[in-house]
Amino acid sequence: MKTRYKLTGAISAFLLLTGSISGYAQEGSATKEIAKALHQYYGAMASRDFEALRDVLEPTFIVVEAGSDRSKTHVINAADTAKLLPPEGNDDWQNLQVTDLKVSVASTHPSVATVSYSVFHPLSPRHIEALEDVLKAPLSPLEEAQRLEVSKRLEDKGTKESECAMLVLRDGRWRIASISVPK
Repeated sequence: MKTRYKLTGAISAFLLLTGSISGYAQEGSATKEIAKALHQYYGAMASRDFEALRDVLEPTFIVVEAGSDRSKTHVINAADTAKLLPPEGNDDWQNLQVTDLKVSVASTHPSVATVSYSVFHPLSPRHIEALEDVLKAPLSPLEEAQRLEVSKRLEDKGTKESECAMLVLRDGRWRIASISVPK
């Protein structure tokens, strides 16, 4: 009888362990695919590639502009180019770097994942020069807090923002259902 319980316990432990390992493997694979989807999103926004953007978004896409005291939600039809793409000439999306991804695939719903990440926006040489000139000006209109912020931006050679997204697995591909961006 004891041997039977030991054998049952060993099988249960094996099944639990292999199930856990399988879950970790699934999340590792999902992390790569989710990173690919996020890079596709930011690349498509930078190049104003409507088709690539629609390919990575759910048909109804939610953007949350997160503020410190209040947020604003936008529900966007992914077929509406005017609402989806940044305005012509807007170069804010150029050279963005997505880093620090932390992916969580729901164990009860493995077709849903959340990801928090950082977006680094490097300063161009032109912007660096302009900010340095502002700091050098003897009668700079900047207050001390603004001077510190500009100095930090120059030191970092850009800005880094935290963002998060929710993705869904549909037809074997991860697609962005919602994204939260700073106001």
